[in-house]
Amino acid sequence: MTANIASVLYIQMRMAAVIAYMGGYDLQSDKVQTFVYACSLGNSVNDVRKGTGMNFEQKFSGNSI
Repeated sequence: MTANIASVLYIQMRMAAVIAYMGGYDLQSDKVQTFVYACSLGNSVNDVRKGTGMNFEQKFSGNSI
């Protein structure tokens, strides 16, 4: 079962990398690699982003007051 999950993640990461390559992005760039990893994580990235954004908003509003 875990081998199946690993192989599916590998294929999905390769597909995301190929799409980035076809779009003209540099695959050696840290930003592109981060986006490829984020694509393989799916909706859990949105949860992390939302949590981080909420903390940022709270800190920003606290500093502005």
